[in-house]
Amino acid sequence: MHRKKEVLARAVNLIKVFLFFTLSFVFVYLFGKDSVFLLCYCLIVFSFISILFLRCSGVWFKEKILVHGFYWTEKCKEIR
Repeated sequence: MHRKKEVLARAVNLIKVFLFFTLSFVFVYLFGKDSVFLLCYCLIVFSFISILFLRCSGVWFKEKILVHGFYWTEKCKEIR
C-alpha cells in the first residue's frame, strides 16, 4: 500500500511538471515578459494547494520534502 501511494505521488508530480511547463509557455506567449510576476504568483498558489492536497489525502511521507513539486529523498541531501 505504501508503494502504491508513492507511485501515485510521483505520477501527480509528473503531471504537475507537465502542466507547469505548458502554462509557462502559454503565459509567455500570451502576455510576453510581463507574465513573469503572474507566473510566480500562480506557482506559489499551486504549490500551496498541492501541499494542502497531499496532507489532506494522506499521501505525505515524513522522510521526503516537497520542493518545487519534486520529492527529494534523504539521499539527495547527502549528495549535496
